[in-house]
Amino acid sequence: MGYYCAYRRLDTKEKGAHVCFSRQFSELFDFDLFIYTNKNLQESAGLDHNVILSNKDVNLFIRTIKKEFGGITRNINRIHKQITTGGLISCKPEENLKVKEVRIEFNECKDSNTISKETVYKIICTYLRYLYEEDFTYILKNAINAYRKNKRIHLFTYLYNAHKDHYYNVGHSIIGYLDYEKYSKFFSLNETDELDFENTDTSRVQNISKIHRNNSNINLKQRDLIKNLLK
Repeated sequence: MGYYCAYRRLDTKEKGAHVCFSRQFSELFDFDLFIYTNKNLQESAGLDHNVILSNKDVNLFIRTIKKEFGGITRNINRIHKQITTGGLISCKPEENLKVKEVRIEFNECKDSNTISKETVYKIICTYLRYLYEEDFTYILKNAINAYRKNKRIHLFTYLYNAHKDHYYNVGHSIIGYLDYEKYSKFFSLNETDELDFENTDTSRVQNISKIHRNNSNINLKQRDLIKNLLK
């Protein structure tokens, strides 16, 4: 099964599809990400691209990413007649493909004294992958369900801790460790100047979770609450 990312570059209007964000990470270009929300590409084309969240939950996650990191300048629903792959997957004429189009623009990404705009751009891309790539989609669904029950804890804190007991592709993940004991609290970019970075390389997306873990101040009551809501 191939991981599947469909997009359109804004500078060339070129449509592309790759297994991951490798080209975006190396070139940092502006693009529209296509997330097909009503067609299981696993069944139709053997591709790992399957949205299991409701539109309401997808929008919640996108709003949260934009609030914390910027970078997202458009979030709309459209109808496509074809799916972008290496070529195109043909669909029946009567079949309308519902697509969430999310625009990511590098210059609109936030940064801080400790985390660069380049890293923030990569963080945004990595978070968005959770909307359609297994098994991250199920981790995100669990986190959103927990957040809906108690919104006093940040959605990304739930998402960090929803990775517990999961083995995952670190290259596609916001988490860079597998730790059964410690809990991580998400910190916003405007809080990073107060954190202890311990000479951690902040150019790698997965290292940010390590910084959050090392600075986490989740108490035992919050740990139990998070654990119970994520069951």
